[in-house]
Amino acid sequence: MVSVAFLVAGILGAFGDKEGHARSLDDAKLFAVHVLSQAKNLERRRVIRSTWASRVDTTFYVGLSADNAVNAGLFIEKRDHNDLVIVPMLEDYYGITQKTRWILNHAGNGFSYTMKCDDDTYVRVGMIRKMLASRDPSKLEIIGKISRNGSVLRSGKWGVSRKDYPGNRYPTMPAGPGYILSRALVKTLRKSDKSNHLTLEDVSVGIWISRLKEHVDFVHMHFSGYGCQASSFIFHYVSAVMMQTYGRREASGSAICG
Repeated sequence: MVSVAFLVAGILGAFGDKEGHARSLDDAKLFAVHVLSQAKNLERRRVIRSTWASRVDTTFYVGLSADNAVNAGLFIEKRDHNDLVIVPMLEDYYGITQKTRWILNHAGNGFSYTMKCDDDTYVRVGMIRKMLASRDPSKLEIIGKISRNGSVLRSGKWGVSRKDYPGNRYPTMPAGPGYILSRALVKTLRKSDKSNHLTLEDVSVGIWISRLKEHVDFVHMHFSGYGCQASSFIFHYVSAVMMQTYGRREASGSAICG
């Protein structure tokens, strides 16, 4: 059971001073990355900080653990790094929609683009910066691996009941491991209806966008779901060991896929 003290501290921590932890980059305000993590994933966050996050403004979002010892570590981590937001919720896989809603409601100010990714995602910061530099953040657009007219599953990890979503097809949406929203889209979504009961974060984003009266452009961005592909803007399902390997290769200027 999480103590009241930890819960209150978590809520206060979520309103802390970390929204855009600035780094000394020439184009520091081009984009920021917001990473969905879990309270227990300290090692993943450590590796991310030492690799791709050292080159771009990065914030981590976690919930509270049922283990008070883990929570104590979170507040120490927040104090030491100033890049951690503790969302006032108990940690759960299906809480990723709530964390994403939190990002859209509170983050992104001062940046041309806002990127969301998972903590098992390796972000190709240089490639993304080069791609975004030629785009217009005043346009309503979302960039990612775009899924159109996807089938609704009724069972399994990604199953959704007919009560929660009666349709058989999902609206156009970005795949969850990593996507980028323009400043204009973040501002528009912040004021929009983001209510639903779905536990699937990427589907929820697609639904929120589909409710907008304005037209939104969905722009495809290639990424690798498994393994290393040099043309990918992000790699997903990356272990801490491989993240360090990719980081060393990029830092040395060698081919990232070996």
